[in-house]
Amino acid sequence: MTNPHAPAPQPDPADEHEEQWRDEITTAMTHVIRACQDVVREHSHHGRWTPQGTEAASGPNHY
Repeated sequence: MTNPHAPAPQPDPADEHEEQWRDEITTAMTHVIRACQDVVREHSHHGRWTPQGTEAASGPNHY
């Protein structure tokens, strides 16, 4: 049985620090994913894409 008059447990600063760290990592990864999506969108040409300077037998070099 719990004591209804007991003080509420205090949050552990280490837990708060870990949550903040996870939020920062999540934000950074979201930016990376969006940047990658932008690169794909800009360079997809709705077909095959080859890096600059490579010879592709399947089509022209888009650069």
